[in-house]
Amino acid sequence: MHVYERGDNWTGRRGPARSVGVLDEETFQRGRASVEEGGPKGLDIDRSNSVIAVTCEEQALAFYPLASVLGSGIGPGLAP
Repeated sequence: MHVYERGDNWTGRRGPARSVGVLDEETFQRGRASVEEGGPKGLDIDRSNSVIAVTCEEQALAFYPLASVLGSGIGPGLAP
């Protein structure tokens, strides 16, 4: 999952501020029917802004602390 920082506007080309793995490599690869696919398809943040939920066909539902996604640095993944 890519995390983007909000700037003054959304014009121009931007890259992610960080990338966070929310699927292990085997699960991610199972979802790659084509090069453009794979990874979570649904994402939501709870009302308290403390939990993020992600889902895809290969992983029914997983919850992570939002702070671990927004934290500094690029990590290899998160523990659900």
